[in-house]
Amino acid sequence: MSGDPRTIGSEQLGEHVWRVTTPGELDLADAPLLRDKIDRIYDAGSAIALDLTETTFIDSSIVGVIVYAADRSREAEEHRLVVIAPPGSHPRRVLDMVSAGGLVTVVDNLRAALDSIAAGPRRSGSERVPDEPS
Repeated sequence: MSGDPRTIGSEQLGEHVWRVTTPGELDLADAPLLRDKIDRIYDAGSAIALDLTETTFIDSSIVGVIVYAADRSREAEEHRLVVIAPPGSHPRRVLDMVSAGGLVTVVDNLRAALDSIAAGPRRSGSERVPDEPS
C-alpha cells in the first residue's frame, strides 16, 4: 500500500533549510515523488531534514531514495541531508538494519536534525549525531 502522493510535503525552516515530511506508508509508488521533491530542494542549494516521524512503513525503494539523497548531498557544500527517524519506529528499524547511519546522519527528532545541519557538513557518514535530552 502506498501513501497518498499529496502527503509528501515540504516546509521551509530557514533560508536554505527544508523539512520534507512523509506521513503514512511509503513504497515503490512514492519513491519517484520523494526523489523529485529532494531534487528540487537540492537544485535550490539547500539542506534537507527528511522527517520520517509520522511514516509508518518504508520499503527498499525508499531506502534507495535516501541513499540517492545522501549521494547528492556530497555534490555541493550547501547540500546536507539528515534523516529524522524516532527510535523504535519502523523506518528507524529498517534504516538500522541496512546500516544507513554509515551513509547519512540519522537522528531522533527535528531539534537534533537542525543542530546537525547547523554544525556543518559531515562527509564521512560514519557517526550518528547524539540527541540532547528533552
